[in-house]
Amino acid sequence: MDRTERDEQKRRYAVDVGTDLNDFQFTITRKDTKTKIFDTSIGGLVFADQFLQLATNLATNNVYGFGENVHQSLRHDLSYKTWPLFARDVPLNEEMHNLYGVQPFYTVLESDGKAHGILFLNSNAMDYTLLPQPALSLKSTGGVLDFFVFVGDNPEHVIQLYTSVIGRSTMPPFWGLGYQLCRYGFTGTQNVRDMIDRNVKEKIPLDVMYIDIDYMDNYEDFTYDKRAFAGLPELFKDTITKNNLHWTLILDPGIEGNNPNYTSFNEGYKQDVFIKWSKEVPVKDRQNPSGVPTDKDTIYGKVWPRGPAAFPDFFKSKTNQYWANQVKNLHDVLPFDALWIDMNEPSNFESRCPSNKYDFPPIRSATLWGGSGKQLSQQTICMASTQGDNEEYRHYDVHSLYGLGETIATQKALHATTGKRGFVVSRSTYPTSGRYGAHWLGDNRSQWKMMHHSVVGMLEFNMFGISFVGSDICGFLEETNPQLCRRWSQLGAFYPFSRNHNEKGRPDQDPAVWMSKGHPEVTEAARTSLQLRYQLLHYLYTLFYRSYVYGDTVARPLFHEWPQDKETHNIDSQFMWGRDILISPFLFE
Repeated sequence: MDRTERDEQKRRYAVDVGTDLNDFQFTITRKDTKTKIFDTSIGGLVFADQFLQLATNLATNNVYGFGENVHQSLRHDLSYKTWPLFARDVPLNEEMHNLYGVQPFYTVLESDGKAHGILFLNSNAMDYTLLPQPALSLKSTGGVLDFFVFVGDNPEHVIQLYTSVIGRSTMPPFWGLGYQLCRYGFTGTQNVRDMIDRNVKEKIPLDVMYIDIDYMDNYEDFTYDKRAFAGLPELFKDTITKNNLHWTLILDPGIEGNNPNYTSFNEGYKQDVFIKWSKEVPVKDRQNPSGVPTDKDTIYGKVWPRGPAAFPDFFKSKTNQYWANQVKNLHDVLPFDALWIDMNEPSNFESRCPSNKYDFPPIRSATLWGGSGKQLSQQTICMASTQGDNEEYRHYDVHSLYGLGETIATQKALHATTGKRGFVVSRSTYPTSGRYGAHWLGDNRSQWKMMHHSVVGMLEFNMFGISFVGSDICGFLEETNPQLCRRWSQLGAFYPFSRNHNEKGRPDQDPAVWMSKGHPEVTEAARTSLQLRYQLLHYLYTLFYRSYVYGDTVARPLFHEWPQDKETHNIDSQFMWGRDILISPFLFE
């Protein structure tokens, strides 16, 4: 028996390819139970320029995964729901939009409790439609039909197999599992110090402190405002020594390009690290933000800085070193321990793209902004731009990989700079992102239904191989209220990544501030829940070790432990920490 025959015997599945050249189809069948894992006999295969389509029957209606979307339940609704897969700066909402990242992976729980997973490895704009047969239709605006099939003994085994291919989830430092505080809208150093002091006074466990873009000088990366945030380096050093606090700073990819004294742009431009217009786009058709000349190759957008922004090209080999140098320069002034990367879809507030087949693809799909038929590049940079050392990649083909590229570069820069483990938390993700960083679930709202969605999102991302995940406790957008924040603080104490964060212009919502608002019950609920979390930190750290080594989920749905119990198949109001701890939060008003 040769090696091919031995390998065939070991396989858990068999592939049967049809012989009719006019009706190509294939079936993947589990050998032991004869369950059809992938069955294209439903028809609908299309392979054309800028349009690929493939459909398959599904083994059962127990379908999970795909993202990043706001799914109302953990188990998918199969009533002809079509969802896009395309990284875009969209805050959480109840519409059928894609959010910040792309996770083209799904699992199916079979009727006997076994499970399988499918990865559609494609980085073009896609959408998926779930049908009641049950069936699935996948569409893409380009690339190839590249599938990975994982045939498991149970749902947890499927995730172990999946992460053996894409990479295991990152191993955070022990302190990274502690409680984390942030807000957008700090007015200065004293404002930050006050938040720390009042939470220390109220005995709120606190390990990690963040500052949003407020600390920057004119919102320019790798700078800090020496007037409003005078004394910030001293605050870092003082709290590191006195409170054993760890600091996380935010970075955005957009680099201000209209300030002649801005070193980070000048060095990047000189080193040629920014994304460029395609040579196929004539100079007269290049549309940059107002005031930016179009006779140069760099493509510009508009984000938080005052002027137009250029975007580092993480497909260029020299960009990683450029990024690492900037990170080190910032760390020399503000000794942070971790980094938070935002707006990395990449986001662009002014999408000004010429008419072409990439920004306006010929096939209208759910990936077009809001389904309204606008340009594919709405809220991001032009699809006709190019990336890579030799401009060999069109942004149209690699757009959804941008966040992953920045995550890898930032993780390498952080480790090289600090010499310690640290962590990177990214808004945009793609398969393999969990190997390099954490994820928070983006700009949620202070609403009860958003608190429930956070459980669904947390469980989905554990299935995606990103175990270090959580949602902004008490909500980011809108103003929270005592009852909601109390319950969310109790839930958030059991997110793998536990952070309270809210938007600019809203009142503070950290645990201790509720004492001065006349609601000590919120402070007490947060304190009590966090104290329990800290009692369990060694257990949680062990779960992350198992995730890092074996590919286990950290937070998992109940059906991962009891796959043969049908009552567990759609439970998303409870979850497990590993195999041993059941968490049942209060989620509804």
